[in-house]
Amino acid sequence: MPHGMCYLWKPWLVGLHVVSNSVIGLSYFSIPVTLVHIVRQRQDIPFNWIPQLFAAFIICCGIGHLMDIWTLWHPNYWLAIYIRVVTGIVSLATAIALFYLIPQIMALPSRKQIEETNQRLVAEIQEREQVQLELAKLNQELEARVEQRTAQLAAANQQKDQLIAQERNYRQEIEIYKHIIDNIPLGLLVWNLKKTDDASSLSLVTANPAASQILKIDMQAEIGRTIGEAFPNMVTEDCHDLLHTYSWVATSKEAKIIESVNYSDERLQPTVFALKVFPIPNHHLGVAFEDISDRKRMETALAESERLYTSVINSVDEVIFQTDIQGNWTFLSPAWETVTGFPASVSLYQNFTDLMVKATEKQRTQELFQSLINGSQETYQIDFLIQNQQGEPRWLEMYAQPKTDSYGNIIGVWGTINDITQRKQAEELIALRAQELAQANNQLVKITTELERRNAELDQFAYVTSHDLKAPLRAIANLSQWIEEDLADKLTDDTRHQMHLLRSRVNRMDALINGILQYSRIGRITNQPEEVEISQLLAEIIDSLAPPPTFTIAIAKNMPTITTERLPLQMVFTNLISNAIKHHPRIDGCIHITYQEKNEYYEFSIADDGLGIAPEFHEKIFTIFQTLDSRDNTENTGIGLSIVKKIVETQGGTIRLVSQPNCGANFLFTWKK
Repeated sequence: MPHGMCYLWKPWLVGLHVVSNSVIGLSYFSIPVTLVHIVRQRQDIPFNWIPQLFAAFIICCGIGHLMDIWTLWHPNYWLAIYIRVVTGIVSLATAIALFYLIPQIMALPSRKQIEETNQRLVAEIQEREQVQLELAKLNQELEARVEQRTAQLAAANQQKDQLIAQERNYRQEIEIYKHIIDNIPLGLLVWNLKKTDDASSLSLVTANPAASQILKIDMQAEIGRTIGEAFPNMVTEDCHDLLHTYSWVATSKEAKIIESVNYSDERLQPTVFALKVFPIPNHHLGVAFEDISDRKRMETALAESERLYTSVINSVDEVIFQTDIQGNWTFLSPAWETVTGFPASVSLYQNFTDLMVKATEKQRTQELFQSLINGSQETYQIDFLIQNQQGEPRWLEMYAQPKTDSYGNIIGVWGTINDITQRKQAEELIALRAQELAQANNQLVKITTELERRNAELDQFAYVTSHDLKAPLRAIANLSQWIEEDLADKLTDDTRHQMHLLRSRVNRMDALINGILQYSRIGRITNQPEEVEISQLLAEIIDSLAPPPTFTIAIAKNMPTITTERLPLQMVFTNLISNAIKHHPRIDGCIHITYQEKNEYYEFSIADDGLGIAPEFHEKIFTIFQTLDSRDNTENTGIGLSIVKKIVETQGGTIRLVSQPNCGANFLFTWKK
């Protein structure tokens, strides 16, 4: 059970227990921190591991007190016992270690002993200083005597030392010069002009290692040879001026710089050298040289690159510009004059906002410019309006980014400027057209709403009309049937024929009303597109039409499957096949149904071998209520083909007739994929 039950859960007793143990625990945890801090700060304290052991012991004690608080509510006594066991082990180890350290701790000197020892040392130091003062006096007397004795020797040796020092300096200078000559990246040749009036008498005295590396010739092997032997082409007409320059430097004692010399022979490829020819006493001269072939090629390439860059800058339609950190133009490409009408020379060193018309654009552009200069933005792009030299408004588009020096410091801005006047005009025109289109669209919405309302009224009218018309027709048909049945024994054949004719006219009127309703609903009622297998659709239509057994309907193989509204396509095929059967003069007629696949549509063909239709009636038959045969001979409303045409055209297709009299009829219509 929790320890708090032993206190009978008396609040003041439990609270006092918690507070006292908390204070003891926190104190126990602060003491080890202090001990560890002292040990870390004073590494010279002997037995510094003892405070750390004390710290571990105190921490264990602190955990024990915190555990006493925990067990007030949680009876984890085994854990409390384990903590006390650990505390006992650590405390025992600390006691044992402290016991063994007692002799060493007792042997440590006390503060009084240390002070007495320091006093004795101070007294000894004072005695030694007194002795040293007496020794210093004796030493000074001895040094004075030595100085008197050595003065003469110093005077005698001074001249000798000066001579040795001068010789040493000369040797060091010679070594330095030799080191410089051996390691300098310039080639160095020393020539001796043996005959002042004959430049070809120059003979090689010495050469540094760099000369052999640059010329790729072992110049040490050439020492002692004349210039014509070392460099055969130097004594030719092409190098006459150079050889004369060498002779002139050796005799006139004046140096000469030759920026570029081309030389080649059997051992040396064509190379460009830069020479520095300087005189040396006794008709000697030195020639310092370097291979500048690569530099010359780079200079040539750089010049060509600059020429191409200038050509590109001058040819592009965009204005390429640079400004300083105040925003003043420092460079403007030639396109500036084309865009603004102002010569670049006139606009240079003017502020880039001077040509802007709108104050808001000036302020906004200045803010963006400052964001580039202070580094808070990497690029910016802005459109603004200016007036060119002719006073015409022009829209410009500026793209800019910071320009930095070799140290990365921002020293200005550079970028491009485009004339976007035409684009802005096009945008304004598009906006105007969009506004007009929106107005037209609103008008169209109103018209569409009105059409929908009128279509709804038309549907209601058609429904009411068909109902009001069909009801009397059904009554007339039924009445004529009843009269004929009631007076069957009194009616003549002519009367029966008239009754039959009456009912056929009633049925025709009923079919006409249905046709008119179908025609009026085409394009206003849509169905969900679905996959339609044409061969299966045709089979269902033919089965519903029930043609005579002797009548042949041939359907092409591999008819397509298309995704479309099923009912409109079914009505087209039904009307065309029904007409071909109904108007065929024979009961053993033949119909061929085929198709051709085009890019965006299928073209279906329904061809029969009937009487055919003359070309002058090809358009008439698609007109509503138009028939070629008398309605008394063939029950026909004259609406079927007009319905077919309207359905096909509503679906985005076309229908046409190919026929001649006595050659059958072929109806071809297209249907989008």
